[in-house]
Amino acid sequence: MPTVIAYFSNVLSNQQAALDLSAPASSVLIQNRKNAWIQLAGHPGAFAPAGPNTIWKKRIAKENYETLAYTALKEFPQSCYITPIFYREVEYNAAAAVVVVVIVVKVIVVVAAIAAAAVVVVVVVVVVVKVVVVVVVVVIIIVVAAVMVVVAVVVLTAAAVVVVVVVVVVVVVVVVVVVVVVVVVVLIKEVVVVVAVVAAAEEVAAAVVVVVVVVVLLNLVLVVELIASA
Repeated sequence: MPTVIAYFSNVLSNQQAALDLSAPASSVLIQNRKNAWIQLAGHPGAFAPAGPNTIWKKRIAKENYETLAYTALKEFPQSCYITPIFYREVEYNAAAAVVVVVIVVKVIVVVAAIAAAAVVVVVVVVVVVKVVVVVVVVVIIIVVAAVMVVVAVVVLTAAAVVVVVVVVVVVVVVVVVVVVVVVVVVLIKEVVVVVAVVAAAEEVAAAVVVVVVVVVLLNLVLVVELIASA
């Protein structure tokens, strides 16, 4: 019975094994990679890379290795060789993985930027609402104070009016100062929150960039090893 020499280009090591097809099963072929290019050529009892002597090529799955081997010997009774080569497929898959990772990272960065912008918008809206509320309160206080002054002028004597006016003015000044301090504190607090959110987003983006660089370098190393082992 002729012998089929199977050459397996592996990421870790290269394996070459002679397989006697008179055996009931092809364990070496069946246990190796699934999707491979099977190349059949009429080199009697010899191993050689695919070239102009290749006369039949077919892409198969792992469970079809044994069937292909027997079919090859039936159609070409002389000794032949079968070469599963998958390093290029792995190389392409690695490149595709790098592209996918880069796209995912870009999406994450864009989403993070949109989220940060949304946070800033929300914070600005909240600050504006708070300022409007404070202004309304101040206006109400001033109106109430004016009404009190009018009532004092109508009801009380001239001396009492002076006292009431002074008290009202002092109260209004104190309230306005307190309101201004509260507004300033609120604004500072909101600005600090925005700065913290932006800084956190920048840290996340930097970490993502580092991960992308590492993944790309690892894939490049894998591609170089695969090409070198070809």
